[in-house]
Amino acid sequence: MRLALLTSLLMLCLLGSACVRPQPQPDGAMPQRPAADWMDLHHPGPYVSVTPPGGSSERCQSCHQFETSSTISSFLPADLQAEQPREFTEPADPLNVGGTHPGGWLSWHDPEVVGCVACHGGEPLGLSYNEAGHARMLDNNAELDKAPVQVLREASCGRCHSGELVPAAPLLSEGRALMRELNCSACHELPGWLSGGYAGPDLGRVGEKYSAGLLALMPMHVQRFKPGSRMPEFELPELEAAHIASFLAGDALPPADSDNQQVAVDNPEALTLLAESRCVNCHSLPELPESVELATLPEDVRLLWELPQGSLGPGLQYSGRRLSAAWITDFLLNTHSRNPGSRMPQLELDAAQAGLLAGWLVSASSAAGPDLPELPELSAAYPVEGNSLFISRGCAGCHALDGETLKGSPVGPSLLGVGERTMEQWQFRAPDVDTLYEYLDGNMREPASVGNRFMPRFELTDAQRLAIVTALLAEPLDGSQRLAPLRSTPAADPQLLKSGWQAYWEYPVPPQGSGDHLLSRLERDLRPESCAVCHRRQYSEWQGTRHSLAMGPGILGQIVDMDSANYSSCLQCHAVLTEQQHVRRIDGNWQDNPDYREQLYLSGNSCASCHLRAHTRYSAVDTFQNYPWAEGSVSAHPLERAELLQSSDFCWNCHQFAESRALADGGPPLQNTNIEHREWQQRTGDTRSCQACHMPKGAHTFRGIHDEQYMRDSLRVSESVVTVNGSELFARLTIDTSEVGHHFPTYVTPLAVVEFALLDEHEKVLEGSQQEQHIGRDARTRSKEGGGREWYDESDTRIPGGTVRDFDFAVDRQSFPAAVSARLVLRVEPDHFYHHSYANWIEDEKRSAAGRELLRQAHAETSREASGYTVHEAQLSLPLPQP
Repeated sequence: MRLALLTSLLMLCLLGSACVRPQPQPDGAMPQRPAADWMDLHHPGPYVSVTPPGGSSERCQSCHQFETSSTISSFLPADLQAEQPREFTEPADPLNVGGTHPGGWLSWHDPEVVGCVACHGGEPLGLSYNEAGHARMLDNNAELDKAPVQVLREASCGRCHSGELVPAAPLLSEGRALMRELNCSACHELPGWLSGGYAGPDLGRVGEKYSAGLLALMPMHVQRFKPGSRMPEFELPELEAAHIASFLAGDALPPADSDNQQVAVDNPEALTLLAESRCVNCHSLPELPESVELATLPEDVRLLWELPQGSLGPGLQYSGRRLSAAWITDFLLNTHSRNPGSRMPQLELDAAQAGLLAGWLVSASSAAGPDLPELPELSAAYPVEGNSLFISRGCAGCHALDGETLKGSPVGPSLLGVGERTMEQWQFRAPDVDTLYEYLDGNMREPASVGNRFMPRFELTDAQRLAIVTALLAEPLDGSQRLAPLRSTPAADPQLLKSGWQAYWEYPVPPQGSGDHLLSRLERDLRPESCAVCHRRQYSEWQGTRHSLAMGPGILGQIVDMDSANYSSCLQCHAVLTEQQHVRRIDGNWQDNPDYREQLYLSGNSCASCHLRAHTRYSAVDTFQNYPWAEGSVSAHPLERAELLQSSDFCWNCHQFAESRALADGGPPLQNTNIEHREWQQRTGDTRSCQACHMPKGAHTFRGIHDEQYMRDSLRVSESVVTVNGSELFARLTIDTSEVGHHFPTYVTPLAVVEFALLDEHEKVLEGSQQEQHIGRDARTRSKEGGGREWYDESDTRIPGGTVRDFDFAVDRQSFPAAVSARLVLRVEPDHFYHHSYANWIEDEKRSAAGRELLRQAHAETSREASGYTVHEAQLSLPLPQP
């Protein structure tokens, strides 16, 4: 009986399977799925079994062919990426899953490890048609019908990837970063990890800064006062705005300007002070009026408007529309007492200078920008009502008052589980909007268009709106549906970089991308000024170093006339980031670089050059220091400890040329510093790294031969003078390079000179007594067989590190009877080679006018007078003549 029953059930299953098999439709139409639960009627087939972490096999392999991840292409052809997945597949004609998964998804989510249900829904051994990949990846909510496919695909990543950005989902990653930056949690309930990240300033003393009338206008017209501000614009009734302004202003009054604080826009003293104060490093400046001719201004002033301006601080274009010169003067003099925790450094200005700068700023910006509405009438304003509105309209979500927050319950609806709700569940019905996707997009684009009277209006691009909606749809009602990430993603993760300096210094450094981690907009900015917001000391130490000046007029004057290959060769040391390079070798041809960022071009070897790979920061320290002024406003970026940064090998890429750049006669490469350093370690037994001397205690000073005091501390110099046989005078200067970890000097560019002279009783040099000896490497070029030129050493008189050398000078004393003393001098010219090369190149008629002009500037900056200095000078009394 039992056997008969089992046989009957088996027959029913087989008949049912045969009956529901889709039949071809006329005219090539796609067959329609029968109402039966087709997926549940099929048992696992003979293909590779997929065993997810739960331990149960899935049924997807009944119809789909699975291969090992190594056989699945990471990036499919464009036609396959665009192909829509078929509605069903005959079990007799297995479908390779790679055909319906665009991009490299399967190389990051191995089906043999992750399975299918993690992304497509359902349970192992219980997949149904509506829960599997045959339906939408996110869910079956008809409210999302008009959502772009990419939005639904990337939002589905939120099932597993919570609290992180997903490199394979750029829309989702950008949306989550924007939600933190815009502080959506100020008004809405969100998961804790999406809260914070950005906050407005404390408004406790705002009445001392703005008048009550301006405070009433600002929330509704903030872009007219502060272009580029992240604060949204609110649609407030005029009386509500007046109430809030009256509450914030209190009894305070902003300082008023006096007549003597007016400064002409073309005032030369003010413009010079503006250039010296370097406000442009962090702020954008007001435009100069047409009456001021830019070409007539001094170069350092002209460059303020010709070069890219900063964006770390607020733009100053319209500052005079809202601030008085008296207030700006006080702020410049008392920056941190007026605004505790401000990221702006305290400028070293006296009262007159601060007043001059403030007066110029107001004069240059007060008339700029679009017209403003008239100031509202505040006589009917009620501060107590303003207090209540400050909370109910969401102001307290971003702003504190005198360090205290008034924030209560979220003033907006919860944003948890947005994609799982319908318009009716939201209890909203907007005119001319039929789907949830349109409603969410409308709130980002123009809240009033979807009937939302209280949502503020953000200045967002189409791409930013798309990203935020994607991030919203990715968040479930609670965390119960989350699946723990099953493997690290993707293979481009910076933690998977190969060890060793060769891998770290791949040239050019690969593009960082849009931000593969949970980073604020500030942290995605590669400019060194953005790092300076938190890392002030390191930034100030780096400024003015050879690293920061790597893209100076000398190199610019050369590469302006170079072909692409030679240009790229120079940038291998001078500007290593892909984002710094105009052209790039793509598919074997030199092409315009799509990742080029003009604002990075002149930054030389900056923070990102050494510390940033794939938007992960690498550091030589174990812990990340949280800076008090950044707490609550800047997210802690990913930080990886890399011992390589403490090794001398880290400096190899720029300071040790390859054998291909060695001398023609088989000599060492032109730049041989790392090999010289290893020889010094072997010679002295000293294990110190390059960083130990050039970056003591982690300082980013990169002290070297351009630093006069550093050279005095590094060299041990002594001198002596003797007379033999009453007439032969011998003077000796001894140089001990035990503390110099490579040849002195290294490379071909510097020259050290030991000078000798006899002096009379008035300390005047006796003509004919001067002698000098050079310490340096004289490398030159010559024609080579077959064409072209090659390098060779004319001479090399450098002192190896860890050795002692004497420099002797002999003179017949009887030839200089007036001599009473001898002078020995050790002088250094750090840019000797470049200075003479620039002189020759300037005369080259093949060079462009722009190139020669830059080289003239470099020639002046590298002269003996401009960059040379004296390391040691001694004046020795001569022994009395012997009878």
